[in-house]
Amino acid sequence: MTNSIKKSSVGEESVFITTAERVYNSILKMILAGEYPPGSRLPRRKLAERTQSSQIPVLEAMKRLEQEGLVEYKAQWGCVVTVPTAQKVKDMYVLREAVECQVARILAITLTREKAQELYELAKTLDGTPYSEDTQQQIYDTHYRFHLLMAQLTGHETLVKSLRQANLFWLLMSSVQWRRGSKAEVQSDWHKRLVDVILKGDPLEADSMMREHIQDAYVPILKQMGDDFPSHA
Repeated sequence: MTNSIKKSSVGEESVFITTAERVYNSILKMILAGEYPPGSRLPRRKLAERTQSSQIPVLEAMKRLEQEGLVEYKAQWGCVVTVPTAQKVKDMYVLREAVECQVARILAITLTREKAQELYELAKTLDGTPYSEDTQQQIYDTHYRFHLLMAQLTGHETLVKSLRQANLFWLLMSSVQWRRGSKAEVQSDWHKRLVDVILKGDPLEADSMMREHIQDAYVPILKQMGDDFPSHA
């Protein structure tokens, strides 16, 4: 039963999930909210107290977050929140580009209008919500749900897992960027137009539009870090 639950936002909790999942969700939300900024230690005992659990599920959460690229293990320090260097941002861009463009191509062939309705609803919310301090978390959650749902609609679990890793890292970097005062800017109807293009049934056009969107998301981050965009893009 636990494995069948679909969460509706990043780090969302449910009364049906296991203790390990609940602890993971709680720590993930703390990291993305900036309570533990990049480079900061993640003390197991304190996290166990904050999540009202033992250190065992905390350790399991640390291993999972490490696999997803949000946490790193350092000798004599333990687990720390990943510091998003320019190279790590580029690496995650390459992963996200490969996965999301493949998702777009597959959906251009397989997606029906009936199955696209939930995507349209998320796109409407995402494109219609102005960026502000009050709406930041809602936008991040909706963005995550939109792109993850696209991967789920392909029916390929490998794409879902890979995209989850890439998008969680993007959320970490975006939240850091926000706190530094550089707000993300997205065309007002971009996500709706993407669904429209996918439904036209042209894999190459869907691929091209997705690639443009991913580049638009990463270019400002790399410029802020004083680096160039990957030369292959």
